[in-house]
Amino acid sequence: MMMFEVLPLFFSYLCLFTASAEHAEPESVPDLVCERMQSRTLETPTPKIERLPILETQLPSGEVLLLWNRTHPVLLQHNCLKQVALYARYKIYVTQDLFSSPAQPLSINQALIGETVAIVTDATFTSHHLLLAINGRPFIYNWTLKNFSTAELNVTGSGVMLTNLAAFPCCDAVSLWCKRMNMVALGYNANSATLEFARSLDEGRSFHMTRFEGEHQGPLYGLTVINSFSSVVGLIKLNDTVVSIDIAVHRAQSQQKT
Repeated sequence: MMMFEVLPLFFSYLCLFTASAEHAEPESVPDLVCERMQSRTLETPTPKIERLPILETQLPSGEVLLLWNRTHPVLLQHNCLKQVALYARYKIYVTQDLFSSPAQPLSINQALIGETVAIVTDATFTSHHLLLAINGRPFIYNWTLKNFSTAELNVTGSGVMLTNLAAFPCCDAVSLWCKRMNMVALGYNANSATLEFARSLDEGRSFHMTRFEGEHQGPLYGLTVINSFSSVVGLIKLNDTVVSIDIAVHRAQSQQKT
């Protein structure tokens, strides 16, 4: 049996076990896939459901199209605001209604980036906006106002680039730890041989460089935020076959290793 024949069958069984008894309106991207599979319309595109409604318009004067620099497409949904999502495949699209209405590719003012090409290597949602790594620098996109602003990157030297970003919006508005970690955003250079990374305590509006301290020299392979532990977690390469997971407590300078 060919792979293309197996995938629809797999999704059918997946939806059979995950679908609820009453499901009037899909609330997440997986729910949308199941809705389409059950209605037998997943492979028959229509403007409303089966294809992302894309609106291609001519770029305004001075605008540069954002280009996604990954080998695979990405569909990213906001942790708390389930109707807010990003789809990136060569071009980048952001929706506030889970692509129920047309979306046009994101573009940025050329004067803001100071270059004629805008290459995006990563993107992540914070609670109130979208962070993007464009040409090695962090930028903020406000999906409500539909505009960009520059994030401040405080570094002592030159040549610091951020290729990857991480944040984890916390949906609990009551817990103190949630409110504190909700403001944390991270950035690092996946091509760097050091353990340096950028940390923001204001949802990515400004970043300061820091590093994992200890015996390991790097490089840093991954970085994420674990809100419930008030921690930043880094994946550090030791050699070709061994990696170390280092945990840095958000507020303290001490670190734990596992």
